[in-house]
Amino acid sequence: MTSTILGLDRFQTLTTLCDEILTDPDAPEALLDAPALHVVSSHPALIRTQLHDPDGVAARTRNMARHIRNVTKPGGRIGLETGRRYDVLLVGGLVSPAHLDKESDFYFGGLQAHFATAGLSSLLLLRNQTGVPTRALAGRAQREGAQGRRLLPDTLSARDEMSFIRKARAARGASRARLDRVVDRVLRRNLADDISSPSTTGNLRLEALVRRVCAAVEPIAVVTMFEGHAWERCVFRAASDYDPEIVRVGYQHTIIRKHAHGIRRSLGHGMDPDVVLCMGSTTCTDLAENSSFEDTRFCVFGTHRMQRDPGATVRAPGHACLVLPEGLQDEAATLFRMAIEAARLSPETRFIFRCHPVLPYDRLIGLPAEDQLPLGVELSRLPSIEDDFDRSSSILYRGSSSVVYGILSGLRPFYLEMPDELTLDPLHALATWRERVFDAQSFLDALAADRREPEADRAQGWDVARGFCANMSVAERAEGLSDLIERVRRVRHVRN
Repeated sequence: MTSTILGLDRFQTLTTLCDEILTDPDAPEALLDAPALHVVSSHPALIRTQLHDPDGVAARTRNMARHIRNVTKPGGRIGLETGRRYDVLLVGGLVSPAHLDKESDFYFGGLQAHFATAGLSSLLLLRNQTGVPTRALAGRAQREGAQGRRLLPDTLSARDEMSFIRKARAARGASRARLDRVVDRVLRRNLADDISSPSTTGNLRLEALVRRVCAAVEPIAVVTMFEGHAWERCVFRAASDYDPEIVRVGYQHTIIRKHAHGIRRSLGHGMDPDVVLCMGSTTCTDLAENSSFEDTRFCVFGTHRMQRDPGATVRAPGHACLVLPEGLQDEAATLFRMAIEAARLSPETRFIFRCHPVLPYDRLIGLPAEDQLPLGVELSRLPSIEDDFDRSSSILYRGSSSVVYGILSGLRPFYLEMPDELTLDPLHALATWRERVFDAQSFLDALAADRREPEADRAQGWDVARGFCANMSVAERAEGLSDLIERVRRVRHVRN
């Protein structure tokens, strides 16, 4: 296990190994906070810490520096006072300061507004993932009233931070016998390092913050995004520690990959959701039929990223190609690098690069500077992805779920497939309209074939794809929240 490319057998071996460690009833609590043990999917960027990090000494040195900075960091602690109760607590993420000015949340959309319409108050806690200092954004993020909002602090007190470090190191020490059973030396070292890393102490900090906010606002339900990441399960556990009867809600806000794992398996320890709000009927059925949760209820809520009626028609071929990466360094660089090569081979083909909000182009490593890009390449700075859909006819992508909304807007998708990988394609089950490409030349050949395809055939292929995507993702619908809202109301009535 020394490469991020792995077959299905090796992937299943990895997930079984990590799950056995996580579900061991005698495992120390802090072990459950280690991200590397929560295998989200087969995505290479998500398994890299387990399989391919030869720089162990340097990584441990960086981890120690981050621990020291967290203990001594000045000005990182901000208040979370609210002065009132809230019915629902939401925990999400902030990936761009500009999102603070939008009416709906980048991830949760209009969920708070739906609660407010039903007479329920909610408080949104945001994890700062922008790269901008938290203190500079805290005041701007703060919102009072029935739809409250706060930015979570980067650190707590020095005593708290030291306690997180001690817990993580103790968990690593107590897990030595478990880790000794891991045959692969690199995997064993990387798992051990991750258990005592700042990523693990960051999850311990998040748990502490959620427990403290729960004690202050006394929520009846706690909602977080739900993809299978460790931090999401830590939010559930913190809520359960505060009150075992609290309703734990996961919002499945993005596409479920073919080899998704973390979102489908039960962990116990108060870390499983009671309710999962799904973005569409397809994903709702998938989770209901293919997860190991025993008492979880699955409901279709939808997503704000889906219009009720996109009103699109299939785009004619020949317009610009929208290049749509995820917010992951290697994945974005791979996709852009191939598009740049294609642009140099075909100067008449136009490419629009739209970066994920969390990873702007100037933070990508190993790519030409903006002023050195081929003439046919443009970096998009338009505020809405729909603006870029409107001026494109095709999408080049890998793992981005935004391809679903591109298809619904009439665009044709081209998936860049790497050799021997377990597919990352959100559209892996789509048998038509989507094309697979392997390098710059095969992509240009596929674009040429698209231009030659008869109009009627293109329209028929898109119509099938549109129906497929419409089942994966639906517009927000208040009726998907009815059972949850009624449950919260009943508890609130008993309390009052």
